[in-house]
Amino acid sequence: MDEAEKIYYALFKKEIPLKLKRHFHEAASRLFTSYSWERKEECRRALVEVTDIEALELAARIHNKLPLLVSKFRLMVYLSETLPQNINYFLNLQDKKFKGKGIVFFSGLRSLIKYIKGIFLLKKIYV
Repeated sequence: MDEAEKIYYALFKKEIPLKLKRHFHEAASRLFTSYSWERKEECRRALVEVTDIEALELAARIHNKLPLLVSKFRLMVYLSETLPQNINYFLNLQDKKFKGKGIVFFSGLRSLIKYIKGIFLLKKIYV
């Protein structure tokens, strides 16, 4: 599994469309040229060694670590937003207040758990 596949799967829990994968690699090859070899190696190591890269990215974003990985996640989100099959991830078209409050609560709880896990994963990368 290459980095585009891993990042897309971490975000959406499904296989990346071929067209999106191609666009991701094209954009990444142009956008991330200014990063040092050390940053690129750090990102590669994180993608290879860590299974829950969503948790790692969350903690890295909050603690200003792994800037290349965070940027690649952002790029994937931007590109994924353009796909019609991902509309439900970006727009809430339902009008159910109680269900919405439950989703917000459990999403917050899930984010907290992912963040705590991400802290431990960051320590694994920065040993």
